[in-house]
Amino acid sequence: PSDTPPTAEAELRHFVSTVGGVSLDEGEEIERGVRRAMDALDGNNDNSVVASDLKNYWKKLGMLLSVAEVQDWVEHAVQMRDAARALGAHAVTGYDFAELLDHDGALISELLP
Repeated sequence: PSDTPPTAEAELRHFVSTVGGVSLDEGEEIERGVRRAMDALDGNNDNSVVASDLKNYWKKLGMLLSVAEVQDWVEHAVQMRDAARALGAHAVTGYDFAELLDHDGALISELLP
């Protein structure tokens, strides 16, 4: 085994495969889905997804989401259930979320467990 941490793309592929993807989709379909997700989220094409990538993606959405929509997005799309709960407890909207991601997420880290 390698000491190198898995890339965001590898983590995404593993997640899709373990939640029923392999039994529900063909490998080629999984790869297309992983590639689309990475293309959308990985803004600088470094095969990782960091706070600045999420902020840029959020800005591209061009909409202000409600507290519940922010929670759902963070829980399901970003796969961070505890963070979603914390953001909900602080009533973070889409507008707030984008602001919290400034400066590499310095402010959001204060809200998260």
